[in-house]
Amino acid sequence: MSTDYLLLDVDGVLNALASGQRARKEAWEQVLTIQGYRICVPLGTSEWVRELQECCRIVWCSTWEKEACTVLAPRLGFGADWPVVPINMPSRSDPGRRTLKLRSVKAWAEKNLAPGDRLAWVDDELAPDAWEWAAGCGRECLLLAPDSRQGWTREHVDALVAFATRSKR
Repeated sequence: MSTDYLLLDVDGVLNALASGQRARKEAWEQVLTIQGYRICVPLGTSEWVRELQECCRIVWCSTWEKEACTVLAPRLGFGADWPVVPINMPSRSDPGRRTLKLRSVKAWAEKNLAPGDRLAWVDDELAPDAWEWAAGCGRECLLLAPDSRQGWTREHVDALVAFATRSKR
């Protein structure tokens, strides 16, 4: 039986980076300070995560790496037992617009996904190379790139649920 996996970023997705909206507490489910970072969790996130856990296996895909499980998850109330994609970031001096986590995601997918498994990836820093890889990787993929200033939204979650619950091709 195949599985649907969701690779989920933190900063720019679960942590909206818009400084102008930070003052509007009603826009956030939680506002936390963790290791000196201000984390603004979009309203609805806990409910969305519960909903997504019903239809896919969620995996942290963040530069927080294992600290997503050990530092963030206890404060967020979810994700302590999620697997983690180890991130090996290339140099920012690489020419062209590239997805910095793509090499790590490719390696993780090759090691962990079985034939027929589908993959969704939500990250605010997806460049054209990520979509090119997804189109040619031999599996069904959904990539979503939320606006980092607001993080993910209900519309992103609806697209993820639709992807995970439709019949496999």
